[in-house]
Amino acid sequence: MNPIEEKVHLPDPETQFLVHPLDLPGARKEFLTGWWLGIVATPQFYTALLAFFWAVSNNYVTPILVPLVLVVIAGWISSTLTRGDCCDHGR
Repeated sequence: MNPIEEKVHLPDPETQFLVHPLDLPGARKEFLTGWWLGIVATPQFYTALLAFFWAVSNNYVTPILVPLVLVVIAGWISSTLTRGDCCDHGR
C-alpha cells in the first residue's frame, strides 16, 4: 500500500483526530470552490438556467444544451475538487 502524501500540514491526531477541509487554510479555497460548483450542478440550478435561456433566446436548443453542458462540467470539477484527487491521477 502506498503511503499518502499530504499537501497541507495536518494537526497532531492526538489533539484533533477529525479534520474538516475548512479547518485547514491550505485546503479551504479548493474545498469551497468545489462546494459552490456542487451547488451549481444541482437540478434546481439547471432548471433556473433553462428557464432563463428559454426566456432570452428564441429557439429550443440553446435553453437545453447550454445549461446541460455548464451543469455537467461544474459537477465534474466539483467532484474532483472536493474528493481531493485533483491533479494526482496515475500517481
